[in-house]
Amino acid sequence: MHRLLCRSISLLAYIPREMRRHMTKPLQISFSTRAFLANLSTATAVANTRYLQSMHRGTLSPLDYGCLTVQDAYYCYHAKDTLKVLLDRIDGRTESELYELVESKLRAYDDYNRTFIEDWHIRDAESVLPTETMRLYAAHERRVACEEEPIYGLVAYLPCYQLWPWFARQLMRSPLYRPGVYKDWFECIYQGERESFGGSWLMGNFIEDWRDRGKPFDEDLAHDIYRTSMDFELKVFTEACPDA
Repeated sequence: MHRLLCRSISLLAYIPREMRRHMTKPLQISFSTRAFLANLSTATAVANTRYLQSMHRGTLSPLDYGCLTVQDAYYCYHAKDTLKVLLDRIDGRTESELYELVESKLRAYDDYNRTFIEDWHIRDAESVLPTETMRLYAAHERRVACEEEPIYGLVAYLPCYQLWPWFARQLMRSPLYRPGVYKDWFECIYQGERESFGGSWLMGNFIEDWRDRGKPFDEDLAHDIYRTSMDFELKVFTEACPDA
């Protein structure tokens, strides 16, 4: 598999064994499931963008692919730094599982970002001139990590972990699926339900466990944070390959 065609920040290899009890599909009544369904029209619009429609037919311009990959490097480098900020705000003595979950996400991004150094020769976020949308997306996640309670930091990242395997699965099942050189990209993102959705299931179930323990969780705020992240996903893919 060509790593430069792989965009999968899986948590499976990084999650402590004792936390894997959360890696089951969340119930329909869970926040994570309801939030995704509330934004299903946006997710569908992402799958229908010219970028992904061209990609799953194997006709996407290599220039468009490369440009978005470089933009993604900016996002992923910032995500790693944002997770460091989030981790510093969590008391590992009183919230050990939240600390371990965020630390696992941080390690996953750290490993994945090596692809940008080794294959794309992009050393850090400062090496990239981001689009305004990508800059604002990273800034949104940083603001949540800095200003809101740490649990909402998970909410800000949840759409990405739900959306990418979802649209990959949808497009791979299309009768028009002829990805050509992008085959590895799709197969890396969607490798089966548990392998691909496990990260989002883990975060979703952790949020439910958090609420069940009576921890503060403002649903209106969470939905707003979630929706903002999902809207940025749509803007990123739309701008990556605008309609002619």
